[in-house]
Amino acid sequence: MNKRHVDKLCNTIYDVETFMITNKDKENVMYCLCSNKSFDEIIEKQANARLPLNEFFQTFTSCTTTGCGSCVELLTAELADNDLLIHNAE
Repeated sequence: MNKRHVDKLCNTIYDVETFMITNKDKENVMYCLCSNKSFDEIIEKQANARLPLNEFFQTFTSCTTTGCGSCVELLTAELADNDLLIHNAE
């Protein structure tokens, strides 16, 4: 079974085992399938807007509403690493 899916339209490779999405031209760039944006682009938007976690995903990725959700865990870790993680109000 092929564990990598190539999306020629988006120029990305999705690895099923690691859930990593990379651009074929820039090997270490991760992409969100739902928004077709790089993690760097998404993190930059959060740095400028500072949204709570649920709103962040709905606004910048659509991962939790209409998307696949495969990068939720990875993006949450990226936000935490960059001191941009804002927890939702209880």
